[in-house]
Amino acid sequence: CFGSKKKRVSLVYVDDLVRGILLSAEHPGGENESFFLTDGKVHSYGEFASAFEEATGRASHPIVVPMPVLFSYAALNELIKIFTGKARTLDIQKYPEFVGEWLCSSDKAQELLGYAPRVRLVEGIKMTLDWYKQRDWL
Repeated sequence: CFGSKKKRVSLVYVDDLVRGILLSAEHPGGENESFFLTDGKVHSYGEFASAFEEATGRASHPIVVPMPVLFSYAALNELIKIFTGKARTLDIQKYPEFVGEWLCSSDKAQELLGYAPRVRLVEGIKMTLDWYKQRDWL
């Protein structure tokens, strides 16, 4: 977690995302429209950690990284990028993406397209972990 476990984010499972994209492409109400697709809830990072624990049956120990530490790391990566010419995962330009809350609503897609998410967070985490395990990535 960056800054606080209370920071919030909107999430969507890939199957719901694909279903929403297909709905918007096929439904007359989707023409010339843009939609956000979510699982219908706003989750805090703390809630995500709890859902991960439930999905795995294991305790999680999220580490909250204070914002000044994160910024210092981004600044250090910026220097490394200058000297090596290689982009880093986190630098000064990407820092704002790590510190903000990323929230959206799928209400418009629900109203115009009839979009309804089917996969809840814990179930999505379980299926994602299974997918990674099947490919020996975990």
